[in-house]
Amino acid sequence: MPSYTTAIRCEGFYKGCCPGSLWNTETQQCESCMPGYNGVNCTSLCPYPQYGVDCQRSCNCSKDLCNVSTGCIYPTTASERCSPGYFGKNCRAKCVYPYFGKDCRERCDCGKNFCDVSTGCFADTTDRVQADCSPGYFGMNCRGKCSYPYYGEECQGQCDCDEERCDTSIGCKNGTKEIEHQQAIVHSQHFININNV
Repeated sequence: MPSYTTAIRCEGFYKGCCPGSLWNTETQQCESCMPGYNGVNCTSLCPYPQYGVDCQRSCNCSKDLCNVSTGCIYPTTASERCSPGYFGKNCRAKCVYPYFGKDCRERCDCGKNFCDVSTGCFADTTDRVQADCSPGYFGMNCRGKCSYPYYGEECQGQCDCDEERCDTSIGCKNGTKEIEHQQAIVHSQHFININNV
């Protein structure tokens, strides 16, 4: 049986147990929910694709193979079950540029900053990128989002922290890298050719 950690107490809940914890009748304490469960009295399952302690991790596999406690589980043909852009054991490995898509079999014909591991190039067929997007976004209607480790205006910055702390707009969060200056949103409607970036 997994071990629990003692949870903090909250007024107004059964036996003072906060959401994300449950009263243990043996120990007479509030204890954290088991991985895969959350909410008041640990009655809610993590919603797909979340799993684990406090539902803080994400599965990179199909819903039917995402275990709420442990993450992705696989039959013998694991590579067929990974989401586009991911491969390997537990689908934790990302495609490496210039490859993307299912089993990383497709190839981007655009620059590294404009290639998403799941969907490929963000730019339209004329290889033009709109330059009036908020930092961290680009492309037609600003639907493209910078891929890790890139961030900022036109994805020109590069994070030197782990992916979880790399914000696509400002770079590394929590003081891991000092931001030299704030990026302003450009409001003009001009375009930049990707080949000139």
